[in-house]
Amino acid sequence: MKKVSVVLLLVFGCCLSLNASRKKNALPESVTSAKAIYVVNETVYKDVGDTAYEELEKWGRFKVVHERKSADLILHFFAFGNNGGGGFGMFVTTADSDDRLFQTGKQWAVTPSGQVRKDIDAFEKWVDEK
Repeated sequence: MKKVSVVLLLVFGCCLSLNASRKKNALPESVTSAKAIYVVNETVYKDVGDTAYEELEKWGRFKVVHERKSADLILHFFAFGNNGGGGFGMFVTTADSDDRLFQTGKQWAVTPSGQVRKDIDAFEKWVDEK
């Protein structure tokens, strides 16, 4: 009887652990419920914004909007070094908070549009794999 109780306790504990792990790694509600996304290009390159719009449209997960007030999520692109042309990064916030939900590392980019594609691909994987 003791062995059965111990086994049941271990199985129950493992199930709780798996469930807690799943919840911890789940996407925030603000991402799962988001329908619209707005792109902020804080770099000196126009093609960063253009490429972001193209890639987001291809993905199709969010509607790209042209007014910040219509968005659920904000996708920020920024540059650093060499007067904004040394490297790029990206982060995502909700429309009503500056808390970063997702962020890529600062990358030294060969081309701005190439880095944007990599950043959006990383964001897409983060959203789709959870």
